[in-house]
Amino acid sequence: METKIISVGDSHCMYTFSGIARETRYLPGVTMHRVGRDGPWLSQQVENMSSDELQYIIFCFGEIDVRCHIYQQITERGRDEREIIKSLVDGYMAALGHCKHPRIGVLAVVPPCNFLEPMHNPEYPFRGTHEDRLRYTRSLNTALRDACAKMKYLFIDVTEHYSDEHGFLRRDRSDGCVHIGNTTWVRRILDGLDTSSVET
Repeated sequence: METKIISVGDSHCMYTFSGIARETRYLPGVTMHRVGRDGPWLSQQVENMSSDELQYIIFCFGEIDVRCHIYQQITERGRDEREIIKSLVDGYMAALGHCKHPRIGVLAVVPPCNFLEPMHNPEYPFRGTHEDRLRYTRSLNTALRDACAKMKYLFIDVTEHYSDEHGFLRRDRSDGCVHIGNTTWVRRILDGLDTSSVET
């Protein structure tokens, strides 16, 4: 797969595709929840991108939701975990539906980090246990995979190459924080993808 891509999203769009994407459109602090809530707003962020030259626009959202918002919705608002996951993915897919680019990719939520203090970033603290966030990540990625298959979007899953034996982010392949730091395996994933079955 040629790397004629633009990555769009939270800070993971910069780190995961560093040196790979021809351009990144960083949307600071934007969550999957906000993308779904604001609907057409996302399409406005990418409307000037040329579909003739780009192979894919890859969207990256969800890690912040996993890190601090899902647990908060469960404990403070009494929402059901499965309902939250479904709502996030349904809203995300609806927002992507407003984007007219013919080739859309969705990055899986990266494995959760378990080696930082809860208040490492006070603006976006770690909430819940490590196991809670691992479960949210797995559930969210399963739902994203299924939704992308239905929508004919490319789903890019980096989990196997960036998680340890317990499912958490490998520190040695991270940036020392919550992001992917060594993009070698991202390149290999992109190079090995069979996109022939994805509608364009």
